[in-house]
Formats: sequence, C-alpha cells, structure tokens
Amino acid sequence: MIPPVKENLTPYSQKRRYPRFLLKGMDIQSKIIRADPIQLSNISTSGACIITKMPLNSGNNVLISINCNRIQHPLPGTVIWESPGGGVFSRDGMSLPLYRAGIQFKGVTSGTLVQLKDFMRIAGMPQEKPYVEFDKISALRYVITREEGAILNYPTTYIVKKISLSGMLVEANCKLEVERKYPMALFLPNENLTVKFNGRIVYQIQLPGKGSSFDTGIEFYDLTENGKIRLKRFIASLLWKHEA
Repeated sequence: MIPPVKENLTPYSQKRRYPRFLLKGMDIQSKIIRADPIQLSNISTSGACIITKMPLNSGNNVLISINCNRIQHPLPGTVIWESPGGGVFSRDGMSLPLYRAGIQFKGVTSGTLVQLKDFMRIAGMPQEKPYVEFDKISALRYVITREEGAILNYPTTYIVKKISLSGMLVEANCKLEVERKYPMALFLPNENLTVKFNGRIVYQIQLPGKGSSFDTGIEFYDLTENGKIRLKRFIASLLWKHEA
C-alpha cells in the first residue's frame, strides 16, 4: 500500500483551514445518493423499465418517485439489468447516450400498489405482448404514454483522492450541481459503519482525456459528533504515517 502524503502547499492550498492528504493506493471510497430525473418507458406492479442519462449498476437498490399526487410514497426496487440504447440527449453542444435499465420493485406496500395501479391506468396503455422475465410471464405492463415526470434516487460510489478534516476530493463520472448538498457516506478502513454526512459540491473540474470524469471538491456538512471523532482519528493516522 502506498502511504499517504501531505499535499504540497500552493497559494490556493494555503488558504485551507486544514491540510489535505493524498490517498493514492488506499482505495478509500465515498458513496453519494443522487436524485436525477428519469423517463418511465413501461411499468407494472412488479417493476419498471426506465431511461436515464447515466449508467446504473446491477444490484444497486434505488427509489423511484413519480411526480404526481396519486403515488404518495417512493417505489423501492433493485436494478436487475442496464444497457445503452435509450437514445441520445444534447448537453453543452455534445450528443450523449441515454441508457435503459430494468428495476424490480421490492417491499412496495399494499396501499402504494393500489395507487400504482391507478397511475398505470391513467398514464399508460397495456402492453399487447406479455413480458417474460426469469422464464415466466410477469405482471401486466403498461407503456407510459403520458409523461408525469419521475425522479430516481440511487447510490454511486467514488474513489476519494484527497481528504482533510473539512472535505475531500473525489473523481466523479458525471456532473454534479455546484453548491448543492447531497447525502453521502465515507467508508473508512477497518470500520464496519460508514461516516454519514451531507456533502456540498464546492467545484468540479473536467479531467483532460477522461471524457466525462471530473475532479470534484466536496465540503463536509452535518457530521455527527461520532462521525467527527472517527474522521479525526483517521486523519491523525494519516498524519502519523506521513511524519513517521
């Protein structure tokens, strides 16, 4: 394992409250809960096919919130497949691909299922051919014909490149809204529990030659006292290794 080193001081870094440490080779990860608009392609009481601007990872747990008054609670589910082929969208003068993903609902309450059925009848049309999933015919699916708008909440994990007592630098594979706060968690070595906080996006700088990769500066907010103690302990271990 490559030991962490203290970041070289520059006129910019001298303005920081706390020194930052490079974490190259340590594989420290952070999780962010994103909330992005999606398009519903089709839906049933057992799952949905959605179109997103970002690829999703199979096995991730997600929440789908439909922007209508008929479904009062988000629909929990798991990503069971993902592929390109959802079309393209334009951003900053570039045509970027869209992705399709299959979501299997899990733990939807009976009351929410009743609301979901009402939504399907109002916003969609029954699919003519039965949908086969896992070698068996699934519940009747409705092709969405009236866009109600939907939001997908899902976790994305990034490698932490630098860290201090006040924030961190990660390499993100997408644009995040500067000044916005996202629910996040930090995975510290040799600990079973994550350090949870709200992370404010301070800046993003596109990395040359890496497509849609961005160095992303994040400031820690709303750390619990326990989280602060654990973070300070980890930073102290980095300082000790640097000075050893």
